[in-house]
Amino acid sequence: VTLSQFSVLIVLLQSFIESLTIVLPYYPVGTNERVEIEGKVATASTYSMLLSNLPTTGKPCRLMIYDIHTLQNRFYFHSSIVPSLHTSIPLLISKL
Repeated sequence: VTLSQFSVLIVLLQSFIESLTIVLPYYPVGTNERVEIEGKVATASTYSMLLSNLPTTGKPCRLMIYDIHTLQNRFYFHSSIVPSLHTSIPLLISKL
């Protein structure tokens, strides 16, 4: 999700939609969840804060993340967004 995509999400949420499901086939900061060197930014945390602070429709937005590979990232999200983690591995295996 880029800044322009965040802008579109905000406009959608301010347009009185009933619900919103965001699908992330790729979570670009999924492995940047911890700081090992002083001064490094845990971008997984900041990215989830941006998503968690989107305006609400009265109920939380649903966030579907595929193949995140770091399950602890789901705990970075807060009450205005509910993440659900999915995998595409069974689809890959069926195609092999």
